[in-house]
Amino acid sequence: MRKGTAKTELAGWIAFAELHPDAPVRTDGWKRQGRMWVPVGRPVRDPYIPMIAHTEEQTEELAYAALLVMCSEGPDQDLFDCTLERITRASGEGKAVALASAPDSRDGARTTFQHADEPHRLKLPRQVQAWQTMLQNIPKRPIADPWSLSTTTAGVPGEGSVAESEREYARRIAEGKARDPQLFYFHREASTGHKLSTDDGLRAAIVEASGPAVAKWSDIDSIMSLYHQADTDKAYFERVWLNRWVASSRQAFDPVRWKELKRDVRIEHGEPIVLGFDGARWRDACGFVATHIETGLQWTLALWEKPPGTVRTPSSGKSPMSRSTGPWLRRWTCIGWCWCTQTHRGSRRTWRSGRGSTASGASPSGTPTGRGRSAWRCAPTRRRRRPARSRTAATGTWRGISATPAAAT
Repeated sequence: MRKGTAKTELAGWIAFAELHPDAPVRTDGWKRQGRMWVPVGRPVRDPYIPMIAHTEEQTEELAYAALLVMCSEGPDQDLFDCTLERITRASGEGKAVALASAPDSRDGARTTFQHADEPHRLKLPRQVQAWQTMLQNIPKRPIADPWSLSTTTAGVPGEGSVAESEREYARRIAEGKARDPQLFYFHREASTGHKLSTDDGLRAAIVEASGPAVAKWSDIDSIMSLYHQADTDKAYFERVWLNRWVASSRQAFDPVRWKELKRDVRIEHGEPIVLGFDGARWRDACGFVATHIETGLQWTLALWEKPPGTVRTPSSGKSPMSRSTGPWLRRWTCIGWCWCTQTHRGSRRTWRSGRGSTASGASPSGTPTGRGRSAWRCAPTRRRRRPARSRTAATGTWRGISATPAAAT
């Protein structure tokens, strides 16, 4: 649903019913009512309700905050014991908590209901892994009939977010490529036939994305004025107000078109490639990328991200990156290197040698480079000298510097 449709409040009300000691949210049997059999409801026994968002602070300010107000200030406030960190029943059983996206801390939970707020922002590997861990906890209490709820606006395609994964899964089910009768997926967006450059077209698009019920109490004119402002990101406006999955204006390529142009290419053994390394010392990631000379195909050979909770990226001499180049140099002919000039200087000789690699080549002058060495490397970017006073401030923002491909041709 688009922005401003009270998705967070709805999730809070559902969590309130799941936690309430008297709410009939589970079927306990059937009774005859006239000529019909109707279900008999009961509350959840000892509920556990984790609520996750992009950050723990965001969770405490969104769905969990709505639940906290309902439990602490509503007519049934005497039935709950509320704090900023958790909400329990007054009897001591049951608990609702706001969680950070740390996957290990979610493992082993006996969940009865869980909620993900704006999962289109859950796109980092540790966030996706945390939600996957939470989903694996759902079948552990089948008698409690546990379930999960996600509420979100449209996200950016190609980011690999939780919302994008759920959308793709629902599409596969709709196309008959997968079967899951337990999944309910609802999505409403503005169709592509509206001309947003006109007021009538823009209004019709917003009303369609809102739905008739939401459009009745929405301030459509104020939403339209946001679109006409000079500094408005039109792609972001389409995602949050028209609920369309459109590429971000900050993306270099359209991920949908990128996926359409995907082709299967196999780089045979011995083919000439160039290896590139982007290093990091503090808050960034490290990785090797290969480029095939003939086709220009590029692919990621290895990637290391900073572990959650750590301050510094592992040193190249003590991590798998120091032992990773050997198999690549034995498989392909590396005729050039491009690497960051500011990090991992001491590891370059080890990487080029491949620790026993049989790769060899010819230098530009025709001189053989010898066993286990690449032919030559790209010229490094000149490093500017910085004043000593800026050294401390710069240690937290190291970034890799790419050598130009022209240096290798």
